[in-house]
Amino acid sequence: MNSRAVFYDREVLCQRHFEKLGKVYHLCTPENHPIIFRDTEEFARGMSLLAFAQRAVRKVNIITFELMNNHLHIIAAGFVPDIESLFESYKALLRRCLYLNGDTLDLSGFQMHLHEITSLENLRNAIAYANRNGAVVDRNVCPYTYPWGANKYYFNPEAKA
Repeated sequence: MNSRAVFYDREVLCQRHFEKLGKVYHLCTPENHPIIFRDTEEFARGMSLLAFAQRAVRKVNIITFELMNNHLHIIAAGFVPDIESLFESYKALLRRCLYLNGDTLDLSGFQMHLHEITSLENLRNAIAYANRNGAVVDRNVCPYTYPWGANKYYFNPEAKA
């Protein structure tokens, strides 16, 4: 089988997987929000909170995500009300965690925006955009090494193995 046929077969398979996902969205929050995560401990806490929120709303399939110091990106498949529930759950957990740590950060501006992903090409672009975000803002890391998202699993050949 030649490489062109292999590529075509893989593209057909990817397209089928995309179609099976149902509705897919890029959830993002405003990039001009005040700093939420200031250090490694707070980022680690933010990662755990996202896991707890996803566990509470199991109908949402998180495809990838990135936590930034003042915003986040989540590429997710699911129905809009469920994705809204995931975000509200995350925000409530984050608010509670901030309160328990004596932080008075106002999260009223921490609002989600949803952008529907309508094609496999759009999904690939959204995944690449979200997963490169950490490396774009922090020159000390690259998509392989930014620790606060799923990026390393998309860009690292060792993780794929």
